[in-house]
Amino acid sequence: MRLRSSLRSLSLSVVAAFAILGCAAEPLGVPQNDPPVPQQLLGLDNVVGGLVSTTGQVLRAVLSLLTCPLESSKTAAASIGPNGGTLRVGRHLLTVPRGALSRTVRIEGRTSGDRTASVLFKPEGLRFSKPVTLKLDYGPCANIRNPKKVVYVTDDGKQILEVLRSVDYPRSEVVDGEVDHFSRYAVAW
Repeated sequence: MRLRSSLRSLSLSVVAAFAILGCAAEPLGVPQNDPPVPQQLLGLDNVVGGLVSTTGQVLRAVLSLLTCPLESSKTAAASIGPNGGTLRVGRHLLTVPRGALSRTVRIEGRTSGDRTASVLFKPEGLRFSKPVTLKLDYGPCANIRNPKKVVYVTDDGKQILEVLRSVDYPRSEVVDGEVDHFSRYAVAW
């Protein structure tokens, strides 16, 4: 009787273990390129998830959008064509190199007017033949010593969709990112 009870407990434990493993976000030993974790699932305010590859292993990293003083929204526009050009939106600068566009396009930018160092560019979805540089100024924002990154975020600025190749210049308090299409971009750490 005692043996039967022990076997029943053991088999229930095995079934429970398989059920838990079956619900795992990714199969054991096989990294998946799943989308970033929405901040509401993390239960943290102004924090979002992203993927970071280190020594060939995919790890989940938590990034936070940099907190800045509340500012009014700023807008700017420019017609930029095959010869390239620049657009300054508030403290931020977009530089389009020669050959990135095949025709002249009216480009508009608007800072968020919230507590992030971010800019929304239009026409949304505009693609470039070669990467353009977005320089985001984080001077008035929280003094955080961690390296900053330019991130592609949802239009409401609540979820990071992609971490861009970035170079942080802490002395100048700006971070450069390579942008290949238009949407909303922000500074994260």
